[in-house]
Amino acid sequence: MTEHQPNPPTESAAICELMELCMQTYFKFQGEIYEQLKGTPMESPISGFIAEAVMQKLEKKVLPRIIPKLWLRYVNDTFVILKKSE
Repeated sequence: MTEHQPNPPTESAAICELMELCMQTYFKFQGEIYEQLKGTPMESPISGFIAEAVMQKLEKKVLPRIIPKLWLRYVNDTFVILKKSE
C-alpha cells in the first residue's frame, strides 16, 4: 500500500485519517440527504469504541480526585453519588 506513495503518512496520521473517514455519516430525511456534523454515528461499531476510550480517559483523570461514594457506568452512561462537599 505505501510503496505507491512518495510520502506515506505516519502511523498516527493514518489512524486519524481513518477515524475521520469512519466518522462521516449521512442520513436521509424527507427526501433530503444530510451530513451529521456532531457526535458519533449511531449504530456504528466505531461509536462504542470511541465512547469507551473517552470514558476510560475521563475515569483515569477524575476518579482519583473526587472519590465518589458510587460510580456506575454502562458504556458512556454514568450514575454517580458524591459527598455533598464534592
